[in-house]
Amino acid sequence: MLRNVFRCRRNCTPAMVVFCLVFTSVHLLIAQSAAGQLSGKVSDASGNAIADVTVTATNLDTGQSRTATTAADGTYKLDLPSGKYQVKFEAAGFNTAEIPSTTVSGTVAAVLDEKLEAAANGKPATPQESLPNAPSSSTTAPTLSDLGLTPEQTQGNARQQALLDKRTHMLKIHQRMGLI
Repeated sequence: MLRNVFRCRRNCTPAMVVFCLVFTSVHLLIAQSAAGQLSGKVSDASGNAIADVTVTATNLDTGQSRTATTAADGTYKLDLPSGKYQVKFEAAGFNTAEIPSTTVSGTVAAVLDEKLEAAANGKPATPQESLPNAPSSSTTAPTLSDLGLTPEQTQGNARQQALLDKRTHMLKIHQRMGLI
């Protein structure tokens, strides 16, 4: 039986080599189609290139993002897996631009050029005061009424405080005894 295996090896070697080459090349072709490229140029309204623009591409299916910065000539390039992406362009002194959906495929390089508008007074279009979670510029500390609590709700209650103290004490004892 072993003799038959070695005899077949001499006759099957060219076929095995061809099989390995075909199998490897198919694998490489599939790997190449899974990756794509997104590139382009960012300029201002007059067509001048903008350097140091942060370009962020977020995959709409996975939520993963990749970032690139434009060069002095305003160009950028991102190597991305194939899929649909949301692309955001951010630069100091310019309004943020956002492309809600663009497709990147492994067969054709996607080109996405963008023009950014200058922000008023060099600030972004959305001032920090209008953002819901932005720190307040006022000097007064927030109060409980700012949270929508009435003065009656903010007053202390001795009976409820005593009940809370009793339950806290009981919880500590149960934790010590292992009866959580």
